[in-house]
Amino acid sequence: MNLKSVMIAGIGLAALGVSAGAPVKSLKLLAIGNSFTWSAAAYLPEVAKSAGCELIFEQASLAGCNLKRHWELAEKSDADSNFKPYEEKGVGKFSLKEKLESREWDVITIQQASYESWIAASYNPYAENLVAYIRRHAPKAEIVIQQTWSYRSGEKRLEQWKIAPDTMYRELTACYAALAERFKLRLIPTGLAVQIVRMSSIGSFPELEMIATDNCHLSKQGQYLQACVWFSMLFNRPVSEIAFAPPELSAAQAGYLRACAKAAIEVMPQHNLAE
Repeated sequence: MNLKSVMIAGIGLAALGVSAGAPVKSLKLLAIGNSFTWSAAAYLPEVAKSAGCELIFEQASLAGCNLKRHWELAEKSDADSNFKPYEEKGVGKFSLKEKLESREWDVITIQQASYESWIAASYNPYAENLVAYIRRHAPKAEIVIQQTWSYRSGEKRLEQWKIAPDTMYRELTACYAALAERFKLRLIPTGLAVQIVRMSSIGSFPELEMIATDNCHLSKQGQYLQACVWFSMLFNRPVSEIAFAPPELSAAQAGYLRACAKAAIEVMPQHNLAE
């Protein structure tokens, strides 16, 4: 897959989601996910603060947790009020319902676990059930989907599945597009941003590697890219407002990653499909 086809794949998602509206100064954000959401928390608070924005960012995330398990945990908690599968430092244990009702959230994100992100049959009915559950217990929040990313070449599971990283990217992109279209939700194009850097950095910054040595999770560079995408998308503000960059990155590298985040968001415009 060349850079042009990556961009075309993003354009194929252009009709998805609800219009972002005016720039946002403060945001109450809840992420329902797994380690691919934990990585957003690495730099997003500092990125938002550097742009003069206020962020409350909490999570109901568990390692490796797919949509099916999130839904089953919600059902089990509803049946047993003592069952609290999530935990947050300084907060203690809680159920998904308790977290949804704990404050008036502005945005709640969902995503599929990476190992099933490329398998269409893994999404429903669990995504449908979770969307309905969120709308019932946090009716004022906007539900937004994070498009995750494909694994790096060398990951053993890719060999087991007999697919290449580009194939995984195409398949997961199609799955997220279908989910967003079905429920008229916006997409955070993290996966597209990662793919743009992978395909475009060879000549400019060959030292940039978005995926960590485990072949799956984002590196510190990738985490910064993810934070820039989330910030610009959810606050509806340009990446030029971001004044923070991690010390591991040079000014040129950080600027390049912000430019790639901007490109991903521009390639994946969020048109108004509200019914």
